[in-house]
Amino acid sequence: MGHAKAILSLGAQRQQEKLYQTIVDGGLTVRQGEALAVSMAAGERAHTEEVAARDPHVEDLERRIQERLGTKVSIEHRSGRGTIAIEYYSLDDLDRVLDIFGV
Repeated sequence: MGHAKAILSLGAQRQQEKLYQTIVDGGLTVRQGEALAVSMAAGERAHTEEVAARDPHVEDLERRIQERLGTKVSIEHRSGRGTIAIEYYSLDDLDRVLDIFGV
């Protein structure tokens, strides 16, 4: 029921489906699902407010990494260089992400 509330908190069906798949694939807890829903909602608002278009390849890569890790990921890319930021919401969540990397 908690996962359903997090999923339904997103307005767009596409985002609801993406969150559902991320929860299932990543085995996320309800709290992690809620945190990701908040991040996705904020990201969607920020995305629609952006003036400059982002590189679609970078956006796709960001989305794929986010789905694989089951958490918010942002990529800043400029002039062939950049950074990747991976969010975690607790030490257990950090351990889960590190396990995916095999660390």
